[in-house]
Amino acid sequence: MNKTRHESKTRKELINLERKKDEQISALMKEKEEYIDKWKRVLAELENYRKRNEKQRDEIKKFALENVLYQLLSVKDNFDRALAHISTSDSDNAVRQGVEMIYKEFKNLLTQQGVKSIKALGKEYDPKLHEALEMIHEEKKGNWNKYIVVEEVLPGYTLHDRLLRPAKVKVAEKKEEPKTIKGEENEK
Repeated sequence: MNKTRHESKTRKELINLERKKDEQISALMKEKEEYIDKWKRVLAELENYRKRNEKQRDEIKKFALENVLYQLLSVKDNFDRALAHISTSDSDNAVRQGVEMIYKEFKNLLTQQGVKSIKALGKEYDPKLHEALEMIHEEKKGNWNKYIVVEEVLPGYTLHDRLLRPAKVKVAEKKEEPKTIKGEENEK
């Protein structure tokens, strides 16, 4: 009887040990899954960090010369003015050709760096691209937008689709013609 009791006690202990072992294995498996999940998240965050960092580096490279290029725009403006005032007479022709060659090279340099001019004349006024210096009030017939650029005082430029300098413009405002009632039109 002692033996049977002892065997029964040993069997219960074995069952308890087996249950504890299964619980420990289950807890360790759960802990392993949590660690794997955390590892995957950290790995994804690291990859996102690398991508953000690379994008920031590219942006810095892309716009590193922004300030210098902005300052060079005044040089381009002076070239434009000089070419507008150099006469085309034979005595000035060599000077004009020399200035035109330098100007062409200068414009190519700006283009290679990603500088593009903003087409403003005849376009609808856009405060993101244009700086209005003057508002001209005109009564015109025709189907055109309410605010339109009618004169470009100083050209504007973008650098890789980011505004470098807004175009300085004069804008016309169309005054709406008063609407008439059909009966009034016939009376005139």
